[in-house]
Amino acid sequence: MDAKQYSKLIDKELQNLPIYVFYYSQQPNLSLTTVYQYLTEYRRFFDWLRITPADVENPSKGYISNAKNNKDIQLSTLEHLQSAQIQMFLKELSVKQNKQSTRDSKKTINRIINALRSLFHYLTVTADLKNGEPYFYRNVMLKIPLVKGSRESISYRNAKFSPMLYTGSKKHEWLSYIKNDYEKELSNRKRSSFLFNKERDVANFYNDVNYY
Repeated sequence: MDAKQYSKLIDKELQNLPIYVFYYSQQPNLSLTTVYQYLTEYRRFFDWLRITPADVENPSKGYISNAKNNKDIQLSTLEHLQSAQIQMFLKELSVKQNKQSTRDSKKTINRIINALRSLFHYLTVTADLKNGEPYFYRNVMLKIPLVKGSRESISYRNAKFSPMLYTGSKKHEWLSYIKNDYEKELSNRKRSSFLFNKERDVANFYNDVNYY
């Protein structure tokens, strides 16, 4: 499929998605293929938000989003999503048959997770359409791991740890955490690798934070 065809498909998807997804799709670092694949996953996710009870024990209270169509789904819906709700969405994908009469594979589910991570990273970090600030700051996707056996992407790891990076006096707390406590949270295999390069990595961290 060539660029012109992808552009037409992207335009078609964007017509039925919220304006903040349109702004997300305009980022220069995204390829046309990635944008199209991610938009199809957002459509599926937003469809799910509109048909899933906000409280599974009291379904009469309404859906996660009561928007009449995907285009009207509010940012506040994404801001206040619970990790349990995301996990429920992913679980349904793994057990229910899709349009091809098959279940989504682990690889497909990880692609969906990465798509949502990308969108939420944009909404909470990259976007600067509100007086230089992102749309909101709570990123529920930082709590959602990839399906077991897959590695975290570099962009996700950066997003996960960036809230712990500080300037001023708090940067010393971060350095202390890396130097003294981080290794305690690692598996034996990862700890060995970290300890092997610890002296070099800690020195790099000192250089990085002292830059700011």
